[in-house]
Amino acid sequence: MTTIIAAKHETTPPGEVYVTADGGNTWKKLVIYLGDARENGSMVGALNATTLIYSKGEGIYRSTDTGETWAKVSSVNPQTRIPVLFRGCHYLGSATGLIISKDNGANWQSQGKAVDIWQGPFFGHDEKEIVVIGKDGVFKTETAGESWRQVADLKPKEGNFAFSANWFGLRLGSGERRPLCFGHGKPGI
Repeated sequence: MTTIIAAKHETTPPGEVYVTADGGNTWKKLVIYLGDARENGSMVGALNATTLIYSKGEGIYRSTDTGETWAKVSSVNPQTRIPVLFRGCHYLGSATGLIISKDNGANWQSQGKAVDIWQGPFFGHDEKEIVVIGKDGVFKTETAGESWRQVADLKPKEGNFAFSANWFGLRLGSGERRPLCFGHGKPGI
């Protein structure tokens, strides 16, 4: 079966977290809460059937018993909402760039140069080709983060609507740069 961890943001107190180990047939409320401040970069993720991680702006916490107990494993505050698994490694984004775990979240290390990341990483054909979205736009690397180049701007404010990179989903503008299109497959730039 599939383990899924999920958060509800409109609860009292805010940010109830639930886990299911049977693909969503039954859910168990966990003792952790994410809070309601979007700027804290709340994050939850299932790394395998029993290993979960979460953050609410106070570092990364990890459980190896499906959420019964938690231990702080990193002081880094992820801004991305879910961990991305690619070729056996888990990735998160932060205000200072990519962080990676090669051991199911027990340890996290920085990878590459600084870039603000709120969404992604989105991988191309290998672990070196990566696209990320942050408050300054969309950035791409072909060197696993050793260098980044901006490939698109974020959509500017229109009327009462303002795009924020620290929200699920995204709208991009093209400006003088080429527009970015991606889905569940490879990013296209």
